[in-house]
Amino acid sequence: MTRIGPYADEAPRFSRRWWFNLGRSVLWVALVTALVWVYADMERTPTKELEATVVLTTGKSPMKTLEANVEAKIRFTVRGDRTAMDKLEEQMGKIGSVITCDVSGRSELGENFLELKPLLEGIASTPKTGLTVEYVTPPIIKYQIIRPRAEVRATVVLTTGNSKDLMFQTGFKPEINVNFILEGNRDLLESFKNDLNKTASAIVYDVSTESPSAGSREVDLAQLLDRMAGVSKAGLAVVSASPAAVKVMLERRITVSDVEVTFDYEGATLIKEPEITPAKMAIRVGESQWAQIRQKLQPNLKPVIRTTRTDLKNVILEGPTTMKVEVVPAIAGMAVEPEHTSVSVTFQISQKIATRNITVSVRVLWPSDDLTWKEYELKRKEPLEWRKQIQVTGSRKDLDQLDEKDVEAYVVLREDDKKPVASWLTRPVEIRFPQELQLKLLGEKPTVNFKLEKRGSAAPP
Repeated sequence: MTRIGPYADEAPRFSRRWWFNLGRSVLWVALVTALVWVYADMERTPTKELEATVVLTTGKSPMKTLEANVEAKIRFTVRGDRTAMDKLEEQMGKIGSVITCDVSGRSELGENFLELKPLLEGIASTPKTGLTVEYVTPPIIKYQIIRPRAEVRATVVLTTGNSKDLMFQTGFKPEINVNFILEGNRDLLESFKNDLNKTASAIVYDVSTESPSAGSREVDLAQLLDRMAGVSKAGLAVVSASPAAVKVMLERRITVSDVEVTFDYEGATLIKEPEITPAKMAIRVGESQWAQIRQKLQPNLKPVIRTTRTDLKNVILEGPTTMKVEVVPAIAGMAVEPEHTSVSVTFQISQKIATRNITVSVRVLWPSDDLTWKEYELKRKEPLEWRKQIQVTGSRKDLDQLDEKDVEAYVVLREDDKKPVASWLTRPVEIRFPQELQLKLLGEKPTVNFKLEKRGSAAPP
């Protein structure tokens, strides 16, 4: 039979080709034998499955940190000497099966992946133990690296600086509490926070530098911190701010000249009107505020600047007295900017005054025709409140001469009071003392509550 293949012809014994063919056959037999023994040895070598928790950190890295805490429970199998495996398990027990890994040196900003098998091999596979790591579940951990961050709490104080033509609209609060998130070098963040604390965490910003005219605009608080607090110069960056922006309402500031100044005092009566220097002064006020002040004042009343209330009961009676008194920076309860913060007042006391409490009955005055009372009926919310106790000031002599029945206490009804109302109308009580007595009401005018209802109609609910 004819042989087919590369060995169709047998080489002569002990020839070169004969020896080559023999060596190749022996090599294949040795290789197969080795593989069989290795596999058999692997089948006999013990394995152990262990559990652990891998915790990632960035150590003391000044420029890297984890976006969030990363902890992963893993299971892995080691193979090798049984004694070495028992020692490894004991070692894991001592550390609570927690493996801490500093990833700062192997990570970049952004998303990263950590292969767990090389990490575990570095712990278990040493020349002394002879252990090998077979498999790990999960095989990798995904994590995010960001720059270190810090939360900064500050108070942003907005001003109009030295602008003479602008001011904040009434009701706007120029102090805003803001939380900033900064990122950058860890040491620089700590230094920045310490420097900010030295200024009581206050950041002052002049809005008139970017808004030279009246109107509304939004102030970006993140940009503000970057400019005013030198964040970028410190190598830091603003990640976010809460609130992110604040709406600022600016209005034109006007000047009102020749506003009269009055001396507000108690505890004595004066021989004549006090001399005030200056007697008049200019004020600066927002346009809308001035309109509200004019609306609050009665048509026949002029706006006046009052001094702080001064008690004259301890002032010596003999001769004129001059004192410096501060002025109240408000008219009709609205803030204004007076030209001067104080005035000089010269006065002479005629006599000290005292106080007395009296009770008056409040009457109702209707300046129109009497037909109104035929159609309408006055309803009092609380009948007892129409007897008021008031405090009167004046000289002891005039107070002793005062008879309660000579004091006029009344409210004036108006045509608009006839309109139906769901609730009650509130009206201040006018107080009139006898003209021959130098007396005045101490404190605010009392008020009463009432409404007019058509006779024969059902009362509103």
